[in-house]
Amino acid sequence: MTYLLIILLFSMSACAQNPHPVSPADTAHHQVDKLNRTGVEYHSAGDKTKALEHHNKALQLAKKHELHEDQIRSLIGIANVLKTDDTDQSIIHLKRALQLAKSINHQELTSEIYHSLSEIYRQQADYRQSMDALEEHHRLADKMIQGEKDQKLTLLEKTYQRDAILIIAIAILFIMAVLFYYFRKTRQLNTRLHAANQIKDKLFTIIGHDLRNPIGSITNVLAMMEGDDLTPDEQRHMISQMRKQGDVSLEILDSLLNWGKAQLNGITINPVEFDPTAIVINNITALQGKAAEKGLNIQNHILPGYKIKADQDHFDFIIRNLLSNAIKFSSESGKIEINVKQEPSRTVFSVKDEGVGINAAQQKAFLSQHMGITYGTKGEKGTGIGLMLSKEFQRASGGALWLESKEASGTTVYFSYPK
Repeated sequence: MTYLLIILLFSMSACAQNPHPVSPADTAHHQVDKLNRTGVEYHSAGDKTKALEHHNKALQLAKKHELHEDQIRSLIGIANVLKTDDTDQSIIHLKRALQLAKSINHQELTSEIYHSLSEIYRQQADYRQSMDALEEHHRLADKMIQGEKDQKLTLLEKTYQRDAILIIAIAILFIMAVLFYYFRKTRQLNTRLHAANQIKDKLFTIIGHDLRNPIGSITNVLAMMEGDDLTPDEQRHMISQMRKQGDVSLEILDSLLNWGKAQLNGITINPVEFDPTAIVINNITALQGKAAEKGLNIQNHILPGYKIKADQDHFDFIIRNLLSNAIKFSSESGKIEINVKQEPSRTVFSVKDEGVGINAAQQKAFLSQHMGITYGTKGEKGTGIGLMLSKEFQRASGGALWLESKEASGTTVYFSYPK
């Protein structure tokens, strides 16, 4: 016992003699943090002069030690003090902070800065700049939420794998005779549970953010229009923004309802013989306005009188979704082609665009049914639900849906029906 006490005392003495070294950067960081907090306290107490003095000292110290994140927080502090008396200087400091935040790829601070810029532009009655900054804030917020969801999903998958191993070990210890049966049943249960959680997470993400954000933007625009005198040009711009946000909400809601119905009731196939040309033309007409905004040329190469036997409603949904995606991800003045060809055992339709293409990671996500949030060439938001549901429709009908794409060279999506 005495020997153990001697060892313990010796260890404690050695630790005391060799403390963990504190770097100059760590010391500077704590000093900068203290200066900024003191600046905030002075600002809250109404002493702007003292507040600016402390934030500027913090900024100079952060620059000296190349503490980029601390520089950004100091610049935000200065901008917050100036925003009521000198909005132009406040914007200049926020833009310097924005440049730094982008250089270190700090999405949280970048999103915060865009939100502050939106408020100051609104204070200056520059509603166009305010809306642009607010939309960028929402886009970054969506991106961070998607990243958090992906991390949670990865953690959940690891938890399931660990639990499966534990179940197998217990089964081996208790009864070898039923191992194969028990393991199979457990895997089936985990697969169903994993699928159910994916559906739940997807629904919550869409309802909580993809639907909420466009509606929130509409509410913000209405508040601006109600409370301020706007020029006709500003009114037209805001009404245009509301229409775009409304279109996004309607498209998401339509896909969500179809997908939810398929998940709850299963997919029912009602095959009939019909001419697909009329359906294709109707959808081209319905989406012509969006195509015209980008100067796109939609070419339909399916001749009238062509007959297929399939579910007419599903075909209509798939063509509309693929055309909408092609428009969304096409660059201006591009071309979109709709084709059909006969093969010995199947009929294959295709929608081809000359847009941004799909990278390898997104193609892998398409194959694994984990499509996430994407943005078109003009910032149009896509959830991937429509494409996922189209794929399920084709699987249920005995056909298939696949794509060929190369980044920056366009995409061709194919879907087939057996003869």
